[in-house]
Amino acid sequence: MMLCGWVQEQITMKFRIHTKLINRGLTLLLLSLVLVATLFILQLFLYHEKHNSISTHNINTIWPYLNTNYDRAEDLKSGDSLRPATLSQHHKFSDLKYNQLKMYHSKGLTLRRQFDCQQLFENSSSEQNKVVEFHTQNQNTYPVIANDIATAFTSDCEAFKTIRQYRTDRGSFIEGEFPLAYVILVHKDFEHVERLLRTIYMPQHSICIHVDDKAPDSLKEAVASLASCFTNVILASKPQGIVYAHVSRLLADVICMSDLLKKDKSWRTGLQHL
Repeated sequence: MMLCGWVQEQITMKFRIHTKLINRGLTLLLLSLVLVATLFILQLFLYHEKHNSISTHNINTIWPYLNTNYDRAEDLKSGDSLRPATLSQHHKFSDLKYNQLKMYHSKGLTLRRQFDCQQLFENSSSEQNKVVEFHTQNQNTYPVIANDIATAFTSDCEAFKTIRQYRTDRGSFIEGEFPLAYVILVHKDFEHVERLLRTIYMPQHSICIHVDDKAPDSLKEAVASLASCFTNVILASKPQGIVYAHVSRLLADVICMSDLLKKDKSWRTGLQHL
C-alpha cells in the first residue's frame, strides 16, 4: 500500500511539473505571437508614414486654394497677395504666366464645385442635365490652354507640380506595392492630357505618352516639356502617324510598352488611355 501511494504521488508530481512546463511553453508562445504581430503592425505603420508624409518644402509651398473660398471672385483677382512666399522667391514664371497658371488650376476646382460628382457616378439624370446645359451654354467659349502657354507653365517643374498638386505619396499600402504602367495616346488637347496625367499620377507608376506623329509641333513640345518634369513619365521613342483601325494604332501601344519595359520592369499591369 505504501509503495502504491508513493508511486501515485510521484506520478501526480510529474504530471504537475509537466503541466507547469506546458503552461509556460504556451505562455511564451503566446507572448512571441503578440510580439511578432506588434512588430508587423509597427512596420506597416512606419511604411505608411514614410510613403504618405509630405515634405516640409511641399507644406511651405502648397497652393493656398485648398479652402472653401477657393473659387471666389476676389481670390481669383487677388494676384500676388495669395502667392506662396517660397514660390514668389524661387519660381521662374512672369506675373502674367503665374496668373494664367492660377486661372488654369482654378478652372478644374470650380467645375468640381459646380457639379456633384457622386451623383454623376450614380447616373443622376438631374445632375447629367446640368452638365449638358453647362456645355451647351459654354460651347466654343470655354477657354482652353494654348500649347505655347502650356510649355511656359512647365518651365519651372517644381513650382508647376506644387501649384497643380501632383501627388508625392504612394497611396495605400496595396497601391504602393502594386505599381501600374499607363499608355496615353495623344493627338490633340494638351489640357486633356495634363489633367488626365494629374488624375492617374503616382510616383510608383510608369507612364508612357505617345504623341501622334501628325500632331502639331507645338503640342509635341508642350507634352515633351510636361513629361520632362517627371522621372517616371516618358515619351514614345518612335512616334507613329496613327490611322484609325490601322496597324499603326497597335504599333503605338507596342512601342510604348516596349519603352516602359526598358525603363522599369517593376510594374504589374499595363493600362491604356486614349
